[in-house]
Amino acid sequence: MNFTSKLFLSNQFAKLKISNFITGFCLFASFTFSLEFKILAQQEALYVTYPLNPLAINPAYAGSSGIASISILVRKQSLVLQNVGSSQYLSYNTPLANGKAGLGFQAYNSNFGQIGSGGTGFNLSGVYRHHFADSVSISFGTQIGLAQVPSLYSGVAEFKPNLGLGVYFRTFNSYLGLSAPVITHGGYSISKTDKYYYPRSIYLTAGHVLQINENFDLKFGAMLRQKLKEANISSATTLDLNAVIWFKKAVGFGVYKNSTGSEVNPKDALIFSLEGQINQKFRLGFSFDAASKGTATRINPVTGRSSSLGLYNLMLRYDFDNLTGKINNFRFF
Repeated sequence: MNFTSKLFLSNQFAKLKISNFITGFCLFASFTFSLEFKILAQQEALYVTYPLNPLAINPAYAGSSGIASISILVRKQSLVLQNVGSSQYLSYNTPLANGKAGLGFQAYNSNFGQIGSGGTGFNLSGVYRHHFADSVSISFGTQIGLAQVPSLYSGVAEFKPNLGLGVYFRTFNSYLGLSAPVITHGGYSISKTDKYYYPRSIYLTAGHVLQINENFDLKFGAMLRQKLKEANISSATTLDLNAVIWFKKAVGFGVYKNSTGSEVNPKDALIFSLEGQINQKFRLGFSFDAASKGTATRINPVTGRSSSLGLYNLMLRYDFDNLTGKINNFRFF
């Protein structure tokens, strides 16, 4: 057996071990679905978009797919009414230096107005990536940003800086990530002496794609979030689970158990999604937050009254590869 053959077998064995580890983590998370975890407090607006925008919680994701992508996401309590809570997000990421680096940018604006949730923000991510093989890489990312924080005491909103870090390991059909998107954070004044601080959290994510047959593929994953203790915030652990089944890599139906909550209700959310790969460049997504519909505990943050409206998400993504040819490969994540 020559050196090339040995190297090929070594790479295949490494991929198998990694995929088995990630699959094991996801299955373990699934078995703990029924465990009771503490409920999180409100969070920054960007983080709830991570099922359709992984860059939201891990800066090391930027450029990992090998192609450039730009996404527009709108979250709204109604598709027809105007006087309701809404958020808008813009995300862009691209590989650089033949895939050895990556760049990401995000901008968001939310008028949901809950403490720790509303406002405007910008993030810029830079990534260094090492490739073990064509489809195996590890990325180290850092993120700097500005987040708008209100002052309930002075009534004047301020932009405060933020720093985040992340690691992202990816194979052809699996991923594993560890990130802390908020290391520094700014509090805002409630009174002359009291401040409210945004929660800082550590995220552990993993996912795997299982080919069922030539028509169906199942992508499943989990996210474990450890919220750190702050001066006025207790620590908590939550688990998110997700699964999307794709038919002929053209239509995907997904279910997300989102323990990190939503703008309407900062408790467990059950999200149903529908995605369509229109062509090699365009992907359209729609999702509905089922847990945001209906009781007096759900408050319309614009009108201040209880609301029976749902929470809808619309996403449009455009991919381009700058003539590298990599866009021909379908991407599950």
